[in-house]
Amino acid sequence: MNLQNYIKTTAVCFFLSIVQLHAQSIKGKITDNNNEPLTGSVLELRQLPDSSLVKAAVADANGNYIFDHIKQGDYFLKASFLGFENYKSAAFHTTETAVKEIPVIQLKASSTTLKQAEITGIKPLVEVKADKTVFNVENSINSTGSTAYEVLKKAPGVVVDNNDNIMLKGRGGVLVQIDGRSIHMSEAELADYLKSIQSTDVESIELISNPSSKYDAEGTAGIINIKLKKNKNYGTNGSITAGYAIGKYSKYNTALSLNNRNRKFNFYSTYSNNIGKRYNVFNLYREQQPYIYNQSSLTTNDGISHNYKVGADCNLNTKNTIGVILGGSYSDYSGKKENRNHISNFFNGNEDSVLISNQTVTSINNNFNANLNHHFADTTGHDLTTDFDFGYYHGSRNSYLPNVYMTPDEQTPLSSAYYSSKAPVTIQIYSLKSDYSQKLWNGKLGLGYKVAMVHTDNTFNFFNIEGPVYTLDATRSSRFKYLENVNAIYLNYQHTYNKLDVQAGVRVENTNSEGDLIADTQNQNKNVKRSYTDVFPSIGLTYTVNKNHSLSLIYSSRIDRPNYRELNPFEYKLDELSYNKGNPFLNPQYSDKIELSHSFKYMITTSAAYSHTRDYFAQITDTIPGGKSFLMPRNLATEDVLSLDITASLQPMKWLSVYINTGVYDQRYKADFGENKTINTDFIVFNLYGQFTFKLPASLSFEVSGWYNSGDVWGGAYKNSGQASLDLGLQKRFLNDRINVKLAYTDILHTAPWKGYNTYAGIITRAWGEWESQQFRASLTWRFGNKQMKSIKQRSTGSEQEQKRIGGDN
Repeated sequence: MNLQNYIKTTAVCFFLSIVQLHAQSIKGKITDNNNEPLTGSVLELRQLPDSSLVKAAVADANGNYIFDHIKQGDYFLKASFLGFENYKSAAFHTTETAVKEIPVIQLKASSTTLKQAEITGIKPLVEVKADKTVFNVENSINSTGSTAYEVLKKAPGVVVDNNDNIMLKGRGGVLVQIDGRSIHMSEAELADYLKSIQSTDVESIELISNPSSKYDAEGTAGIINIKLKKNKNYGTNGSITAGYAIGKYSKYNTALSLNNRNRKFNFYSTYSNNIGKRYNVFNLYREQQPYIYNQSSLTTNDGISHNYKVGADCNLNTKNTIGVILGGSYSDYSGKKENRNHISNFFNGNEDSVLISNQTVTSINNNFNANLNHHFADTTGHDLTTDFDFGYYHGSRNSYLPNVYMTPDEQTPLSSAYYSSKAPVTIQIYSLKSDYSQKLWNGKLGLGYKVAMVHTDNTFNFFNIEGPVYTLDATRSSRFKYLENVNAIYLNYQHTYNKLDVQAGVRVENTNSEGDLIADTQNQNKNVKRSYTDVFPSIGLTYTVNKNHSLSLIYSSRIDRPNYRELNPFEYKLDELSYNKGNPFLNPQYSDKIELSHSFKYMITTSAAYSHTRDYFAQITDTIPGGKSFLMPRNLATEDVLSLDITASLQPMKWLSVYINTGVYDQRYKADFGENKTINTDFIVFNLYGQFTFKLPASLSFEVSGWYNSGDVWGGAYKNSGQASLDLGLQKRFLNDRINVKLAYTDILHTAPWKGYNTYAGIITRAWGEWESQQFRASLTWRFGNKQMKSIKQRSTGSEQEQKRIGGDN
């Protein structure tokens, strides 16, 4: 039995053994005057006669709280919640042989709340919790006027490279979610989608590097959940935002939110858009005997994107809530690519010719999602949520690709070829899931299931152009259809033994898929069927040494399935000599990770981790006769990553808040694809992110933030050089904080441009480029309506890993 199987077997056996144990507790419920649960209330159990703190607890979504392993004695309770008067109970006595049930605690709204004055509670920039790290975007001045994509780059431990690949703590294979729903797109389409979401719509980013068995097993590096804002106030209220940014070109954005809430119903809606032109520079140098290819590409995209979401919740009674959510995005962009490829003799360096390929591209994407949900919760701790999700995605990409070979002085044409392509994509996603939890043996038992169905239909039509005549090239056109069904069940149990908190679980996923490539040329037809079942155990141990120190040890096993376009063998051309394509025989990659962390006063967290991934997805550059090269995903043998992370969230002075995150990662990749096609890469990566926020008089605040990445490995083969960015921001509030003005200047030293290199199969490749990283941004937000705050239940929807893997043009 190898080490990985031993760890999995031990984890499963340990899980089955711990559910048999039990312990003592004190429990109760906390509500407001309307008997609505006060989710997030803080309760303190204090001992008599010295009033010393024994334990603290936070009320769950139903207002329930529990204190475990309490010794016999005399105690009293204290409770607090933002906007309500503090509470102190009468003294009571408990024994070690009986469960103590505390009568329902009702907090009274404070006088300022009754007058409907605004309640201001500022979250720290970063919250380090037991199971995740939360990056509170709305508290960052430098996020103003930016997009979710740009904000994600600033999240602790996150790196987004020049090819839009997202890494978490030095590892690729991240599952990205919006409000708990996974985004099924390729790197390029996901980047476009995140760029269409304004930072004003983002409340926080949750970084979950070791998810429990409750989460989908998708995402070998973990889960990044981007939570959009949802109004929590009674009555009718909302906000309007207008933003402007300028780098090389001007950009504009607006956002609107409206909310109406009472005890029975809650209606909420948001809309935002992004208008403007963007540019990107890409350079590619390639030595492939007997020629040297030196290519430069300048891309400009101009268009508009829209995002919308509407939802409603109805409280049927004290135990049941139903809801519906409709949302989506629409974008329409047109772009131009000015490409020049200088072709020289490898041996004497003399330039032979220039390939000019000035492309035009139009792209329209429409993404729609619907969710129906039900939530049941009673006072005894039983909790059941059910979600049905439907997702529809349609994208079209049309391109015109001229290829003209000229003499080196670009005066005389040598030869030419003109092409065009049309590539529509349709994806439909259906999912149904339920999650159930209840108290069991003074712990918490969780179990659930999920069924997901995905159908994708991709068409690629390639045309040869002679004058005004477009002729379909059947040998280079095809249709790719992909069906996938994933069925999953999980079991999870959490229990606290004195100072040791244990959570263990197991998830089983069965996958059935079929990819069918249909082409006019019979020998190009391909059909790939797969059916496999995997077991993913997880276990987490947290030991509280004392009030200042705690230790955690977490193990998890996960999978990363190819996105739907990585399996698609269509050829997407940069020019006649360079293209990329998918691989229908790409296998899933599997990962095992173990992490040890230490927390000091919940302000400084240090973690060390090791992960091993087999069949790792690598982006491999290969060649074919005629001087052509192509990029295609293939399964590497292994990826091994050692990491050390330190996170500190401090407030050394009342007017100064400091957040620092730093990490060191050792990335190792190995593969052997034949003669001169081996990979043995070992790379040390250092990342740093810091933010300093100064609170100034007159409702002003000033922010300095920046990040540095020493370089990393992309796709297991390309080594990227270092990048950095330094940003400044200023904020001013007016009219009791109803009007908020933010100004920011990003990448003031212009150190964010990238470069990388690769040697493989006798080819030496160097690439470098930049985008509009240096920008001035401004935004103004006006909040209107009622500001009386209410505690609400947080909810995420059920369509999880499927939305990430839609796939797109690389």
